[in-house]
Amino acid sequence: LGTNPLSIKKYLGKKFKNVYSCINFNSKIYRSITDMLWIWIANRSDAVIVMWKNANSLSMHYVAGIKDKNGEFTFYNAGQDFNNPMTMMEFLRTCRKNGISPLYILGVNGKVGGW
Repeated sequence: LGTNPLSIKKYLGKKFKNVYSCINFNSKIYRSITDMLWIWIANRSDAVIVMWKNANSLSMHYVAGIKDKNGEFTFYNAGQDFNNPMTMMEFLRTCRKNGISPLYILGVNGKVGGW
């Protein structure tokens, strides 16, 4: 699959009934609209995959979030500041506080078949 989010989306489309995605242009002009879309996706998803740009570098990174019964996500492969369950809004705030630029989100629900 590599790091191409479109390849990941295509793969997840074969494994889940619903796959949602949104790109983040990281523009202050569009931030509130993008945040609302990311929250909308998170509210409808059982799990999310987020691609972000690391602080002070051009490197990209993927993290996965699994929703709990309280509607909060536990993020994996994300680092110490993301250890506790959090809402998508809290996730976005934590990213920005740490200089991380969230770029792309994939949300899924409705698992079909086996892996």
